[in-house]
Amino acid sequence: MPSLSAPKTLLLEALLLLALAAALAAAVNMSRPVPLPWLGSGLPEAPAAPAPAGDPAAPSQDAAVREVPEVDTARALALHAAGQARFVDARFAEDYLLGHIPGALNVAPGLFEDDIRALLGDPDPGRPLVLYCGSPACAMSHELALFLAYMGYEALSVYAGGLSEWVAAGGPVEVTQ
Repeated sequence: MPSLSAPKTLLLEALLLLALAAALAAAVNMSRPVPLPWLGSGLPEAPAAPAPAGDPAAPSQDAAVREVPEVDTARALALHAAGQARFVDARFAEDYLLGHIPGALNVAPGLFEDDIRALLGDPDPGRPLVLYCGSPACAMSHELALFLAYMGYEALSVYAGGLSEWVAAGGPVEVTQ
């Protein structure tokens, strides 16, 4: 029986290794309590806003993200002062440590559902969550709102002004060391 040439042997070994890795990945995924989806990100798709064709005032792709109600600075300050909502900082942990709204919990990007549920507890419609990030240009609070809605949290709103507008309005800031 003729032997395979070195390049063919190398190719065959690479293909076998790839097949073994794929089979192992599939087995590990199926052993998870909630397997990861084979296609897509696993996050809910933002619903597209219907718009008439050719309408110049048609909402942009960002409009779907903005379906979570927003609160302005005055409302955010009032909710915080009255203790009527739990504030959630959607920024990275390093930014949160440098300064955040007092009492705010940090749900940094990349946390898993179990970690988020451990921080926030189970969804409670009677306890509103106000999500914020660094500034009006920051989209992390809106992204977190979509993910929390997917997890079953309903009483959500976004303080789009973020920490920059909070500070400009004289809101208190807490620094964690």
